[in-house]
Amino acid sequence: MRAPAGAIAAVPAGQRFARSVLAEAAAAAAACGHPVPTGPLHVTEQALTAPGSSATSSLTRDLIAGRRTGVEAVLADLAARARAAGTATPLIDLAVLALRIHNRQSDLEHRGCVLLVRGCRTPARSEKSLSSERPGCLGP
Repeated sequence: MRAPAGAIAAVPAGQRFARSVLAEAAAAAAACGHPVPTGPLHVTEQALTAPGSSATSSLTRDLIAGRRTGVEAVLADLAARARAAGTATPLIDLAVLALRIHNRQSDLEHRGCVLLVRGCRTPARSEKSLSSERPGCLGP
């Protein structure tokens, strides 16, 4: 979401969104044999739904700073374990997708690529030559 929890909670549907994501994570943990005790779950909910809360995750801080995120070790692993246990995590899956896209774009930019969404900065080349040089890139 690229914002602290309080900024998310302060907009319409923000608190509902935060509670929904937390419920998915708690359901995933429980399905994997690690139920979150009510007390800590309530404290976390309070931190995520309080307008003005400065709570953020390392994923959010990395995203805001334009750095590569640790999505695979954090959310992707949680989602995969939940899926293996038969628990759906559609909001977490969406976050994983968004962060994977961010990481890929970050990787391409750091290799000196011009992303396809930004247009071509060099003479047009065939898709075949693009994929053989640097997949997903246009130009040097």
